[in-house]
Amino acid sequence: MISATDRESSSAAAEELSRSVALIKSNQIEFQSGLEMFTKGVEELLEGMRRRQEDDGTLNNYFNRLEAALEAFQDRAAETLQESSVQTQEILLEVLRQAKSPAAGASKQESDG
Repeated sequence: MISATDRESSSAAAEELSRSVALIKSNQIEFQSGLEMFTKGVEELLEGMRRRQEDDGTLNNYFNRLEAALEAFQDRAAETLQESSVQTQEILLEVLRQAKSPAAGASKQESDG
């Protein structure tokens, strides 16, 4: 039989896990939002620069390299966000697995007893 203390501990752990999940989701959303704002700002900057640029080959080369660098940054940031999401899911699955292990052991003890 599961004691009241074990139930309270499980309940507290579940509440803490729920809060942690909410914070992780919030952080990911904030990061993604910030990245989108940054990307939009860079796109507007590049568009403004293109409108003002002269037909100078050196300047065009500079803009092309700048654009390529910013695209690479955006791609890497998207990869980082994806990796972070996967790692978060793995951590949460592990926490849930560990949280279920003591409960499963207690259930087995009850049925054996």
